[in-house]
Amino acid sequence: MTRLTSRTALGGALAVLALVHWVLIGLAAWGMFRQGWWLAWPLLVAAAGLAVVGWWRLAPRERWTVAGLSFVVLLFLPPDTNIALHGDASIYVNEATWIARTGALHGVYEPLAPLSTSESDPFWVADTEQAHRRDLRSYDGLLYGAWYILDPATMRIHVSRPPLWSTWLAFVFKWGGLRAMLFSTPLFALLGIWAVYAVARQFVMRWAAVGGVLLLALSFPQVHFGRMAYAEIVGQFWMMAGCATLLVWLRTRDERWLWLTLLAWTTTWAARLDALLLLPTVALALFLAGLWHERGRAPSTLLVLVAMVFLLGVGTNRAYVGATYELVAARWWWFAWAVLAAFLGCVVAWPVGWLWGKQVVRWMEAAAPLFVWGAVVAWCGLVVWGTLPLVIPGWETPAPLQEIVWFTGSYTSPLFFWLAGLGLFAVACRGVRLPQGVLGFLLISLSAVFLTRYTSAPVYPVSMRRLVSDVLPLMAIFIACVFDVLLQMPQRRWRWLAGVVMCIAILWEGALSWPRMDVATGQQTPETIARLAESLPADAVIWFEAQDNDSWVGWLAAPLYAFDGRWALLLDSDSPDALALRRAADTYIALGRPLYLVAQKPEPPRALVPEGYTVEQVARDVWASTMIGQQRAPYPFLVWQFAHPIYVYRLIPR
Repeated sequence: MTRLTSRTALGGALAVLALVHWVLIGLAAWGMFRQGWWLAWPLLVAAAGLAVVGWWRLAPRERWTVAGLSFVVLLFLPPDTNIALHGDASIYVNEATWIARTGALHGVYEPLAPLSTSESDPFWVADTEQAHRRDLRSYDGLLYGAWYILDPATMRIHVSRPPLWSTWLAFVFKWGGLRAMLFSTPLFALLGIWAVYAVARQFVMRWAAVGGVLLLALSFPQVHFGRMAYAEIVGQFWMMAGCATLLVWLRTRDERWLWLTLLAWTTTWAARLDALLLLPTVALALFLAGLWHERGRAPSTLLVLVAMVFLLGVGTNRAYVGATYELVAARWWWFAWAVLAAFLGCVVAWPVGWLWGKQVVRWMEAAAPLFVWGAVVAWCGLVVWGTLPLVIPGWETPAPLQEIVWFTGSYTSPLFFWLAGLGLFAVACRGVRLPQGVLGFLLISLSAVFLTRYTSAPVYPVSMRRLVSDVLPLMAIFIACVFDVLLQMPQRRWRWLAGVVMCIAILWEGALSWPRMDVATGQQTPETIARLAESLPADAVIWFEAQDNDSWVGWLAAPLYAFDGRWALLLDSDSPDALALRRAADTYIALGRPLYLVAQKPEPPRALVPEGYTVEQVARDVWASTMIGQQRAPYPFLVWQFAHPIYVYRLIPR
């Protein structure tokens, strides 16, 4: 009987965990989540069992190093309470609780279903009224800024984000409740750190790998997003897990590890649309698979590719992907052609490698020195240029290609960027082997997008979410390469230098991250929502005034609907159409539902009281909590502590 090795057990755990995600996604996509969510439990237990076996069968020093790294999870505790709907982290949480309650990624928005299209107009934002001002084909409008309206006539809605993270959170919410769901983010932040360590250990010594991952774990972006329910952290784990299995395949040429890489990166796509940028690396891997082909394995690999295409279809939020494509293609004319070229590259890569691989490799080897040094010099030049304002006093205005590196470097310390550049340079000087070359290609290709242009709101710290999934972990791996070079030097002074640099970097990053560790956002929000729900009848229709610069209580409308199914409606304006508002009010009263208005002002806004209705204040409360503010500026970050008054009014027909 063949003994189960550590590598095989860990690979099996990864495959089964991916299967857990796809079972949850499939159940929600087909509207069966409420009935079948428990099916993920035996798979999850099997994945955990295989992971424990794989960990135990590591070499003793490796085993206890991995165990020691588990303490970095303390950096990500306590998790933030992302419930009030004011950003993507809270969108995932609210959509997850809605999936747990309704059992699907799609459904009918009950509060507006009884109204005509004109009557419902004040309560949702049409696509042409959003910031982009475009008439989109993928959806017609937004509810709470979180759900897509696919058909205003029937109020058919769909979640507005990729399904993996929301379905996982819904699964945890079903058996563990809100607190357990929020702890999912620190868990995957730890898994991401372990995955980065697994990648680094395949070509650097143990302490060098530990140094690189510790700097990543202590960095402000990892601490910040390791506490907030963004999908980028689960994306980080699957992205780096795919890198780890890819390196195993490159070393062993066992195509089962290539299949696992394709599965991991397909799973990444179900969490983050940015996984589209992995296509050039997938094409390179398929080219190598064709070059190293084993005729007996070719049919199996083809079947795996077909299965991945099927999973891509299941894991694609068509409305989200379609809307993103429409907006990006309108901004960058070349985007559609680039996506088409990437897909075609994946299609032809394997046959090209099979038929003409050796000739292509000769061309690549001839061009490699120019390409490698050109890419390394360009990346290092971008880093030096971007970090200049951090070392030259008085630099106020970002120059072209400078802002993202400058502002991010102020959060991570410029030393993080400099060490990564040194790592790339050291790898190039020592001669690029295939594993380091693939990771370098990944880092440079992803940096060409994420370090040069914004793909989300250009405010910090939230903008760094685009870097935390892949660019920063890959940089940490090349930082580990620097430590590896120094620690292998025969002279003791170089090993001392490695220790000194590591200590300086740890202290610098710790000083930047410590203020964030002391902030727990969203506290008291669940209690505020619970008190608000208790003060209102179960069949009430609750209007929230629009969220703007003088009122923020509208952020509480979505949780009331998502968690409890309350008919909480968020007005899209402080001056809605008076006739539509009155007709909507009349319809609800005719249905026998009492009508309430929630506002932040001691006097109800006149424009929100329908003609023919009187107002009676029935409750008052205070929402006191903390949030991280956003700014288009470098470190330090903003902490917003607030105490918003909440006034509840009964709308009574005369």
